[in-house]
Amino acid sequence: MLAGGCLAQSPEDLFSKAPPAIDDALRARASKFYQLQAEGKFRQADDLVAADAKDIYMEADKRRCRKFQIVRINYAEEFSKANVVTNCDTEMLLPPKGITSVTVPLTTFWKSMNGEWFWYVPARDGRDTAFGTMKAGPGEGVSVVTSGPSVQDVLKMVTVDPKLVKFPAANKEVQSVVVTNGMPGEVQLELAPLKVSDLKLEIDRTQLKANETAKITITYEPGSDYARRFGSSEDIRLTVKPLNRVIPIRVVFPLN
Repeated sequence: MLAGGCLAQSPEDLFSKAPPAIDDALRARASKFYQLQAEGKFRQADDLVAADAKDIYMEADKRRCRKFQIVRINYAEEFSKANVVTNCDTEMLLPPKGITSVTVPLTTFWKSMNGEWFWYVPARDGRDTAFGTMKAGPGEGVSVVTSGPSVQDVLKMVTVDPKLVKFPAANKEVQSVVVTNGMPGEVQLELAPLKVSDLKLEIDRTQLKANETAKITITYEPGSDYARRFGSSEDIRLTVKPLNRVIPIRVVFPLN
């Protein structure tokens, strides 16, 4: 997949050494992105995402790396675009072993705009995640995963529908989100508490066996102690264990 993404680049673009200032800036920006992801600070990481990729980033699954290391940067278009290959220490479902610690290579794409680097999604075919293109295979500084489902397959095994919930800012309303466990084994669900007073969360069950579902009830009630602005939003963080995968659910209050 990584090779396919690089076919459009010339050998000169692929292997040219970037000026130190450009290379240092991109490494710092990509490292900040991965660190925020590792800490579960997805809203802060959104500041590093290009405007035309924000919807894709917010709606896609997020995956935490316990440790990460940038192993290669491939530049293109006179160092205005690049893909960053990073080793991610994470966990995967590898039958028959179950949840196993692995190191997988991730590829994220970056472009320079107004002197800063931003994560974006290029127009291409392939199986990508918002956290990056994940593949198992040989590569520089990369551990090899030779069997089992891909990371993308594992990420799809626990689903949330819908992942975007809209509320009118002026009126009380209750909506629900359904969580489905497509894993062959049991998972545990954990909701992070919200720091706002006008939204309340309830989940009817926190342990799901294979093919079972849970319902998250979201209640919005305007209050005098908190003035909700039209156009504002909140992120609900649902953690799925033992994968330690965080699924963001965005609550928005549209302008109209």
